[in-house]
Parts: sequence; structure tokens; C-alpha cells
Amino acid sequence: MPKIPETGAQLLRRAARRRIRPLLGGSGALSVWQVGEALVPVAIGIIVDRAIIPLSIPALIISIIGLGVLFTVLSVVGYRFGARLCNAAREHEAHALRVEITHAALTAPSLPADRTSGEVLSIASADADTAAASFQQAGRGIASVLGMITAAVFLLIADPVTGLVVLIAVPIGLLIVALPGRSVSARATAQLEAVASAGRSASDLMHGLRVIKAMGGEPWAVRRYRTTSDAAADAGVATGERTGRLAGVGALVMSAVLAIVLIVAGLRLIDGQMSVGALIGILGMTAFLTEPMRALAEIVGLFAQSHGAADRIARLLTDLAEAAPTKVIPPTPARTSRPPNPESPSPDGPRTARPTSSPPPAAP
Repeated sequence: MPKIPETGAQLLRRAARRRIRPLLGGSGALSVWQVGEALVPVAIGIIVDRAIIPLSIPALIISIIGLGVLFTVLSVVGYRFGARLCNAAREHEAHALRVEITHAALTAPSLPADRTSGEVLSIASADADTAAASFQQAGRGIASVLGMITAAVFLLIADPVTGLVVLIAVPIGLLIVALPGRSVSARATAQLEAVASAGRSASDLMHGLRVIKAMGGEPWAVRRYRTTSDAAADAGVATGERTGRLAGVGALVMSAVLAIVLIVAGLRLIDGQMSVGALIGILGMTAFLTEPMRALAEIVGLFAQSHGAADRIARLLTDLAEAAPTKVIPPTPARTSRPPNPESPSPDGPRTARPTSSPPPAAP
């Protein structure tokens, strides 16, 4: 029997191991797309230096053809197949988690005392989808990192000072953005628990609906469900608030990094230490950096939610595996009032037939 993951991190690592082929394929294809996007401003800078400034028609024609090939590769080969493979890994893993949760719930001797069918249904649907979304986040994250590495290499080649600024400022900005990740994970876990509680309340009310109607308890049932639903809504607002704050901090930090890069590049251009094409490439690369940086800032919050959902799934599987079997009292066999068989053996010894006395004959 395979080992049940005890934590959300173990569950996500197990999911990555059993979907390693589509994950690597999708991440590689998305990396091709992101690197191709990073090379677009480089290609434009080369076209400016080699074709537009020298007024060379043949070089311009070759540059336009090369630019078209670049866009074809990054859109068709990169994004199309990368997104398809990552989505396939996500859907297959979500299906596998739903099947695993359902199998554990149906084969367990009994549900734990603090678990109901409504909560199990909520975890098997919403939490499974949220946990499996980590494949999309992993693919986008790997592609974003490779795109940023490509941009940093180009900046180092085009202008070492500017490239060095990027290599120093970007990791610091990513570290600042990653710090609030645990807070978002905690809020996401609380939100999923509140949603599961609302589902548990709805399931209980549906099971006892006839009794509630017979007793006239509809107002009480409405108040009870409204309380749990409002708690779930408040938890969702709190999670959205933390996620929005994280995205805002990420955008602010990355905008500061981009401003520093632009200032350094502008000073280098004023000193005459770079060409016009290099300046165009640096400006385009700096503008391109906003996409992977914002994607990474968003992925941190989304991955925190996936980790919280995976942790809830792992706890449920552990609880179902440790559930105590329900004690069943065997029925007492009914006693019959049949007369004992005189020939059957008795614990006191063999039975002997006793002569029956017949009434005396009537006198003549």
C-alpha cells in the first residue's frame, strides 16, 4: 500500500513525481516561449543597428523573415504545446486526487467524528483543483525564471554595468516579494476550511430537511447556514486582500527595479558608452522584464493557496486512514420454545423414555 502523504509539501512532491514527464515537457515548451519573448527586443535592436541605420534593404528583408520565424516558434511551438502539457498535468492530477479522496472515504471503516460527507465533498472538488493548479504555476514559474536569465545575459553582453544592476536588484526584489507567502498560505487554508464548513452545514441541513420542515425550523436553518456562509465569504475576502497586497508589493518592488535599470541605462547612453540599437534592446528588455516579474509575484500567492489546499487533503487522507472502525453489536439469536427432543443428548446424561400411565379401564 503506498504511503499516505502527511503534509501538503509531501503531497505536492508526490504529484510532481508522478506527473514529471508532462511537467518537464510543458515547462520546457513554456521556457521556449518566454525566451523567445525575451529575444524580441534583442532582435529589434539588431535590426536597427544592422538594417535601419545603414539603410540596407537586403538586411531588412532578412531581419523581417527572421523576426517572423521567431514569433512562429515562440507562439506555436512554445506557448501552445507548453500550455497544453501543463493543463493536461493539472487535470490528470486533479482527477487522481479526487479518486484517491473518494476511495479513502468509501473504504474507511467510518468517517472521523469531526468530518462529514459535505466537507469531504468540498475537499474532493475545490481543494483538489486548487492543489493541482500548482502544475500551471510551476510551468509559468520556470519559464519566467529562464526568461529573466536570458534578459540578464543580454544586458551583461550589451552593457555590463546595467546587467550587473539587474542581477543584484532582481533577486533582492524577489526575496522581498516571497516573504509574505506564508501569510497568504495561512489565509488560503482558513478560507478553504470555511468553505468546507459551509458545505458541511448544507449537507447536514439537506439530510434533515424533512424533520426541519415538520418541526417548523426553517428560520433556524436559514440563520445557521447564513452564519457559516458569511464566515466563508469573510475568509475569502481576507485571502483576496492578502493576495492583493502581495501582488501590490510585487508590482511596487519590480517597478522600482525597472526604474533603477532605466536610470543606469540612460546615464550610460548620455556618456556615449552604448549604441542606439543597444539602447533600444535594453529598453525593450526592461519592459519585457515586467511580465516575468509580475508573473513570479502572482505565482507566489497562487502557490501558497495550492500548498494550503494540499495540506488539507493530506490531513483528510491521514484522518481517514486512522479512523477507528465502527463497533457493530451482533444480534442476539432468538430463542424458540420447541420441546426438547427426548432422544437428543443432554448434559446430565442420556435421556431415558419414561412410560406414560394410561387411565384405568372402566368397571363393568
